[in-house]
Amino acid sequence: MNAAQSPAPGGDGAGDPDGILLTLAQGALPGWATGLVVVAAAASAMVPAGAMCVGISTLVARNLLPARREAARMAVNHSVVVLAIGLALTLGILRPGLLADLQLLTVSGFIQIVPGLLAAIGRRRLLTAPGALAGLVTGEAVVTWLTLAEVETHHVNAGLVALAVNVLVAAAVTALFRRPVASPTMDSALGAHEDRKDRETRKDRETRKDRETSKDRGPHGARGPKTRAAMTTEEGERP
Repeated sequence: MNAAQSPAPGGDGAGDPDGILLTLAQGALPGWATGLVVVAAAASAMVPAGAMCVGISTLVARNLLPARREAARMAVNHSVVVLAIGLALTLGILRPGLLADLQLLTVSGFIQIVPGLLAAIGRRRLLTAPGALAGLVTGEAVVTWLTLAEVETHHVNAGLVALAVNVLVAAAVTALFRRPVASPTMDSALGAHEDRKDRETRKDRETRKDRETSKDRGPHGARGPKTRAAMTTEEGERP
């Protein structure tokens, strides 16, 4: 137990909570076993880091900076990998606690899309697009400020505080900029009724026209009234 509690040789990282695993390994295990622990820790960190680098580089190379040639796409892909790893290493050295802050930001920031999703469910839209967007941006800003500035929230999650602000801003913007819009179902019903009425009117007009045309036709299908010569000829043919 005393060996586990003793600081590592050098004594500088004894009070660092991130180095507690190596401190325990150095105090309780022989040198070769401590080396295995270090290699295992490095490997466990490299596997998810590699997957994230592949995802980031693919996203940038295919969506943000698309290139037509395959060689240019591979160059962008590799450059993004080097840049991401370098940035992660720099931030890990300068801001050791940034990873925990990013995890809190991810969870608390993801909650801010809930009002927009719930408002989009159902026939009636509770929020307009500008309102949902304004609430989302405000909620993300509040989460970032509360997390990075370490503001005291009295044991209330920063995401819930930002969510309350999100809902208030979204409701306010929706109330200010909402426009009375007719229901799409009602519009389609009215349009269908008008089309059916127009078709019926056109059909009645054509029917009346056909009747008038049939009245004007002669016995042999000739159009127009009978002439006097035709009437005389018909009378002469009668017995």
